[in-house]
Amino acid sequence: GSPTPDPNLRGGIFGLSYQKRDEDILKAILESISFVAEENLSFLEKKLRVDFQEIRFVGGLSRSHYLSTLLATVLKKKVITFNFNQNAAYGAAILALVGLEGWETGLAVLHNFLAKSKQYLPIEDKIQKYHSKYSQHLVMVKKLRTIMKNLSI
Repeated sequence: GSPTPDPNLRGGIFGLSYQKRDEDILKAILESISFVAEENLSFLEKKLRVDFQEIRFVGGLSRSHYLSTLLATVLKKKVITFNFNQNAAYGAAILALVGLEGWETGLAVLHNFLAKSKQYLPIEDKIQKYHSKYSQHLVMVKKLRTIMKNLSI
C-alpha cells in the first residue's frame, strides 16, 4: 500500500475499451504495483536519508522476470530475487542456525543463499517512459483522493 494510507481511496482500472486485451490489463496492474513500490521507496529514502542501491524482491511475484525487470526500471535500481519463495522460513532457519552454531556458520549459509540469486537491472531506454507514467500515476492518485474524500462525506 501507499506510504500515506487513505481509507476512502478505492481501486479501479481506467482507460478500458473493447480493444484492450487481458495482457493489457495485467500489464497495467503490474505497472501500478511498481509505481506504489516507487512511492514507498521514495518515502523511505527521504525519511531515512538513505539511497538504497539495490532492492531485495521476495514472494511469489518475484518469480516473474517481467515484473522484476519492470521494478528495476521503475525504481532505477538493481533488483535481486531468489530461486525459491519461502524466504521467511529460510530466514528463520538461518537465525536458528546462528543460535545453535554461531554467526560464522549462519553467515556461510546466508552467503550460499545469496549466491543463488538473480539480478535484474533497469532497462535504460525505458526509464524515461516509466518516469513519465509514474508522474501521471501520482497526479491521478492525488485527484482520486479528492474525489473519493468528497464522495465519502
